[in-house]
Order: sequence, then structure tokens, then C-alpha cells
Amino acid sequence: MGTKQRCISIVVLCALCFQASWEVARSQANQTPAVVGTALDIPGVVKGGTKIERIKEGFNGLDDPIGLMDGTLVFSEPGARRLHRMDTRTLQSSVLVAESNESHGVTQDVMGRLISAQARDGSTRIGVIYPPGSEVVLADNFEGKPFSRPNDVIVARNGGVYFTDPGLTVQQAEELVKTQGGKPLAPRLPAAVYYIPPGKAALRIEEKLIRPNGIQLSRDEKTLYAGDSNGIHIIAWDIQPNGLVRNRRNFGTLEGRSTR
Repeated sequence: MGTKQRCISIVVLCALCFQASWEVARSQANQTPAVVGTALDIPGVVKGGTKIERIKEGFNGLDDPIGLMDGTLVFSEPGARRLHRMDTRTLQSSVLVAESNESHGVTQDVMGRLISAQARDGSTRIGVIYPPGSEVVLADNFEGKPFSRPNDVIVARNGGVYFTDPGLTVQQAEELVKTQGGKPLAPRLPAAVYYIPPGKAALRIEEKLIRPNGIQLSRDEKTLYAGDSNGIHIIAWDIQPNGLVRNRRNFGTLEGRSTR
């Protein structure tokens, strides 16, 4: 193939790639909400029979949508290592962070910064990821060992951060072994819940959950909740003045559980 033909081929390929990307973006932007079910009654949260609408699709896995102080919605796309922001009035969305280090859970602190649980292997950490120029690692290890796979995160008003690290699923471990050419994985930290006091190192506050996942604070920030994807209970703790927890108890029972 001559130089001119190669140049033409490259131009055509670039044009096709641009068109494909534009078509995906256009389809995501112009999607019409579709009713996919109805909600059960949750007193104080949602009325039974409320329509559940699918408003966006076509992403490479989605996680942890949160409402921001300005009324917009942010959600993560771990498979594409991006964060998106959506206008909740128009349902139009755009990329907020183009390289999220495979962020999953996201939370917003009192200064308006976004803190995320970043799970890209070899760079696992909890850190500020937005706005640009404010990025900082809050914690990337426990007692010198890197986190396994941080998943969800919530920040308190005083800047303390709670997060879950469920570890790897069997499938995730197998995929990592393949990427390492069959080399066995090094020993990893067990599944756990952690607390990062403002300006200090991470502390492990729970290690008995099978696969800790979602995590949340009560509105008065006196209670911490965490789910266990492979267990049957949501766990609650009382938060002490120093940010640590006590009085562990079962808060709710889950119907059905993950087997991953």
C-alpha cells in the first residue's frame, strides 16, 4: 500500500471512529425515559407504585449516583474509568472526569470536592478527584499494604472518610492473573471497612463482613451503616467523637444476596 493510500485509510478510520463515538454520545443524550417497573413502598422515602424509569443506558457499567450541592447528579462508569455529571432537569449528561482511576463510589465534602474510591489495580486509593487541581491521595494503604479494591465511600462534615474494601471476586482475581501472564497474585488485605481521620492514616474499623459494599451515614452523623453483598444483614454502628465506631448491630435483613 502506498503512502497516499495509507493516509487516506487513516483519515477514513479516524472519521469512522469519530462518527461511532458521536453516535454513542448522541444516543445517550437523546434517550427517552422508559418505565421498567414500580417501586415498593418505603415510608419516608418513596410511595409504593411509583414508576421506576430508565433514563440512561449504553455505558460500560455504572455505580453510585449521588446528588451534588448544585442539584446535578454525578455517577461513575468504572469500566471506562470516567465520571459523568447529569442535569436532573434536562437529563443531559457529560463527562466530568475523563480519567477516574476506575472510581466506583463518590462522595462530596463540605468544600464541594469529590472524593472517590479508586480501584484500578496497582493504584488503589481513596482520594480527591475533582475539581481539577485539587486532586490528592487521602489514603492508599493500611499498615503499609495497598488496599485491595476500594468500592464505596462517604465523607463526614468534619472531613473524616469511611469506605469499604470488599476485595476481589473470583472472576476479578482470575482476570488479574491473566494480565500478569499467569503469575499468582500477591497476598492482599482482607475485606474490611476503614476510617480515615482528617489528615491521618487509615484505620480498620470492621473486618468480619464477607463482602462489605455500600456505606452511608445517618443525617445527624451519629450512625454508620454498611451493607454486606455476600451476607444477609446491613450493619449499623454508633459513631464516637473520635470517628471510630462501637455497638455493632444488625440494622436490617437482606432478601437475596450476591454469590460473586
